[in-house]
Amino acid sequence: MSDNFKLFIDKNLLTKQEAMKITEQSLTAFNQAVNTGKLSPFYDHGEGRSRVRLYLKEDVENYAKAVKERRKRLK
Repeated sequence: MSDNFKLFIDKNLLTKQEAMKITEQSLTAFNQAVNTGKLSPFYDHGEGRSRVRLYLKEDVENYAKAVKERRKRLK
């Protein structure tokens, strides 16, 4: 595997836990966002407990901004 590819992965892809920290959401809320298509995995492979989903950092950051704006409007 090339170093450039590894660098891309390290800088641009997030696990669910990393993405949840950025969006400041619970597991339930995060899963709902994925299930409703508000946030889509960049990479999705496997099934059940062995399923791997990685999220594009830029997509997560943009979604997190939308979540913060929605929270502000609801206050």
